[in-house]
Amino acid sequence: MKIAVDDKKIIFKPEGTIDATNADLFREELEKGIEENEGKLPIIDGRDLLYISSAGLRALLKVSKSLPYKLHIGNLSEAVYEIFNVTGFTEILSVIGPDDSNAHSDLLRVNLPEVDVSECTLISKGAYYDVYRVDDETLLRLYSHEVSYDFIISNKSATENAFKLGVPVSITYEVVRGRNFDNENEVGERCGILLEMSSDTTLLDLMKKDREHLADYAKELAQWTQKINSFDVRSLPFGYTIRSQRTLLNRLIEMDVLKKPEVAKLGKVLENIPSGTTYVHHDLTPRNIMVNNKGEYIVYDAYMSACGHPIQDIATICYHFKILPELGIKAQAEGFDNSECELFWRTYLSAYLGSDDEEFLAKAERQIMQFASARSLIFEAIIPSLPGGRSDLLKLKRAALSMCDFIEPLCF
Repeated sequence: MKIAVDDKKIIFKPEGTIDATNADLFREELEKGIEENEGKLPIIDGRDLLYISSAGLRALLKVSKSLPYKLHIGNLSEAVYEIFNVTGFTEILSVIGPDDSNAHSDLLRVNLPEVDVSECTLISKGAYYDVYRVDDETLLRLYSHEVSYDFIISNKSATENAFKLGVPVSITYEVVRGRNFDNENEVGERCGILLEMSSDTTLLDLMKKDREHLADYAKELAQWTQKINSFDVRSLPFGYTIRSQRTLLNRLIEMDVLKKPEVAKLGKVLENIPSGTTYVHHDLTPRNIMVNNKGEYIVYDAYMSACGHPIQDIATICYHFKILPELGIKAQAEGFDNSECELFWRTYLSAYLGSDDEEFLAKAERQIMQFASARSLIFEAIIPSLPGGRSDLLKLKRAALSMCDFIEPLCF
């Protein structure tokens, strides 16, 4: 990379491609140049930059965070500028495109680019979307037909806001239309989001391969969860979790899942949770966390990001490794016996709350299970994912209602 220095600025001129093979070197050269020319404005002249991958974008983000101002990047081609644009980096950095405009182009559903998934690998299925591996660096989250375009855009926005906050989430690219391969092989109305694939290994994969160290994985996940729950999100447009959950709870009457008195009981459980001001992910499970070759955790799905109390994320682990196994339902904990699930959950709980006091942990567990069962009943009713369908949902309903007779303020 060429570097030019004058009295007021230092200009970096990268050439060719910046990707996973050279992103660290690119970052180191930037940091060294800025350090050796302290007080001078760093500018990246991108006229000879042909392509930048997610690894290169992360390098720029890391450098930018060390500066008291936005990093300036200019002279980009339309193709390279579009990479910065669709990933939201035009808002994070000071990026000048070919027309000297930072304006985002409108994403019109009718003009979306198409991705043919016939040669892609289906790697996971969610309640209302499928995840495909497009290539070694890209995933496609393809939503089901009933998911609205506006909802997809809001998902993309939530993930971008989490990224801006510093949460280690996959970078999102553009919204696309995926081919719907049914009998007619037609292009349906299924839309999706292209996003960075930091790794093809999830934390759940590692846990299943190395069961002797489940407790170590639980401690590490607890510490990592604590870190992202420490971000104050009041400066970003995140929704508030309890408000939305209370609204969704009322829908269960229309769906003939709950009666009004049952909604009232569960509503008190939700209302007992403080609003909170920190980042919560809402679906922070080992299956949703990728682990790269450096051992770093990266969440590939952050569409439910919100402002709330940390119990929202603790409850997710409780639900999958405590509540469901006790009900005889194995979803994400499939392959682990109940003793392994209990070990993982109890170790996680103790590490997150920083306590070995059995009386305190027992009380905290009761409160978390109470909330986790109520919240999960809402989501499982609206977006079914339990393997046993309605039968499993009724088991969860009975568990949730049995836990809400005594409600007390949170002890943590």
